[in-house]
Amino acid sequence: MTGALLAVALAGAAPASVRAHDPAGGPPLQVIADPAQLVLGRDAGADLRIGAPDDVKDVSITASAGRVEDVRRLPSGGFSARFVAPAGRVPQVAIVAAVGRTGRGTVDGWVAIPCSGQADARVRSTPGAEITLTVGGRRFGPRAAGSDGVAIIPIVVPPGVREAHHGFKPIDLGVPETPLLHTVLDRAVVMADRTERVRVLAWVVAPHGAARRGDTPIFEPSRGTVAVAERQPGEVEGLWTLPPGRAGEERIVVRLAGSSVSRGVLRLETTVGPPAVVAVSFDRVAAVAGAAEGVAVAARALDAAGNPTPASLALEAEGASLSDVRQPQPGVLLAQLRAPASLRGHTQAVIRASVADAGVSSTRTLPLVPGAPARVRFGGAPGAVRSGMEAVLKVEAEDAGGNRVSPAPVVTAQRGTLRSVEGAGPGAWRVRWLAPEIDAPARGHLEASVGGVRAAIEPVLLPPRPAASLSASAGAARDLRGGWGSAGALAGDFAVRAPWEIPAGLELATRLEVDGGNMGPHPGFALLFGGSASRVLGPSVVVRASASIGAWLSSGTGAPAGRLGIDMGLERRGIAPFVEAAVLGTGGGSDVTFTAVTLSAGMRLGVERR
Repeated sequence: MTGALLAVALAGAAPASVRAHDPAGGPPLQVIADPAQLVLGRDAGADLRIGAPDDVKDVSITASAGRVEDVRRLPSGGFSARFVAPAGRVPQVAIVAAVGRTGRGTVDGWVAIPCSGQADARVRSTPGAEITLTVGGRRFGPRAAGSDGVAIIPIVVPPGVREAHHGFKPIDLGVPETPLLHTVLDRAVVMADRTERVRVLAWVVAPHGAARRGDTPIFEPSRGTVAVAERQPGEVEGLWTLPPGRAGEERIVVRLAGSSVSRGVLRLETTVGPPAVVAVSFDRVAAVAGAAEGVAVAARALDAAGNPTPASLALEAEGASLSDVRQPQPGVLLAQLRAPASLRGHTQAVIRASVADAGVSSTRTLPLVPGAPARVRFGGAPGAVRSGMEAVLKVEAEDAGGNRVSPAPVVTAQRGTLRSVEGAGPGAWRVRWLAPEIDAPARGHLEASVGGVRAAIEPVLLPPRPAASLSASAGAARDLRGGWGSAGALAGDFAVRAPWEIPAGLELATRLEVDGGNMGPHPGFALLFGGSASRVLGPSVVVRASASIGAWLSSGTGAPAGRLGIDMGLERRGIAPFVEAAVLGTGGGSDVTFTAVTLSAGMRLGVERR
């Protein structure tokens, strides 16, 4: 007889034998199927009985093929359920697993239900020939071939059987490869903010349904590591360790290396933990003083792994104001932060976000910066500067709120030389300007600009300062003990250069002076030595202060003496008429001791120019 199996319409799952834990591993769940084997297309399913310890609170039952329904706790102990056979008639093994939960952890058990498939085998031979097939040790037929030479023989194919025999001739039944693996997790949900360990249970059977020994599945987690151990033939346990990480879904693929269809994908939900930190963020790096547009502030409650978590947030700010505060969703708070027009010296805003219920808070700072330049001014500008002298000026720039701004100014001078522009603190710069060489009074022009805002000054330029000057004055004196007298003085001032920086327009000199008059009980005169400081206030106005000490001589006797004076003059071409007020006093002997106030007028003459 010649012929071949033309078609086998198979789909299903089949009867099985009980598989249980090694008793040494702890009290297992004992799973029994009745009947223990099924024929797909004939048997609708099997009743399941799960023997469980008394402390098992509930069980979850899954199957690699078909489905499990009507799980119930039995009054006498344990559980019952109904296994519904898979649709179709392809021979296969349904692995049914039960996982029970107790106060001490989980226990499990399983059973493999071999499901035989049914089909009509079409065997070609000679017309009228009697055909008998042997499948899995069972004989089917005989059936006579029809006039077309085809014999149709109903057969039952157990799982693991892939061919029939016609005598000694094998006939391929075309049975597809079926899964030999079933996997479950001992729990479906874990926390994402901590290290979690999840048991991954895998059961492996041979094609005919017996527990398979030595074929350890491969575990491939989306994250974390898995430690794998074979408990007993057909039972493998993986301990999946997940470090803290993102919330959502993690997966683990369990597969047999030698079987492309023996592959399971398990999904584990990772949920967010309680608030552990509050993250505060800004949409820009600084807040501008007085700006109409605020800085967007976002506060988010996060668990220990950085996952957003629902929480009731509070937000406050120091050094700035918050507005438009809103909560688009639990655990997220949005607001607008605005800096005041006047920062009052504050350089940063402090933002605090907290979850009061969890005792969690966070603080962040945001720099506060001035707005655009609105004013520029010169500070310390002298009324007049002498030819060839250096003036030290100050430039200050502010925004509309009076805050110092930082862009360096552009300084120009129409006459003279700009030696340097140096920073002198926030929003301030020191400008060194050397006045031009001139012989007659004139005006200079300096300008400073910052961001399009300008300021200018026009100091008076004076001819060079005299190297020395002589002055003579006369006037009235008033002894503070009573009585009026006369006073006169001759003085010489010799210009000196200060060893330290002094304001522009200030001039120092040493001073020799002779003062005389009838200012006490005994007329006399004083020989004094000291110094003077003068300030040019305008094109011709000069104010001078002097201090000197020496001795008062009168009728062959003497006493220590000292003098303080201040005068104001109008300098024109080296000649300066002036008026002066002074205090002259002596000490030592009672007959020559006095204190007098003098008021005098005089003339000063510049002797030489530097």
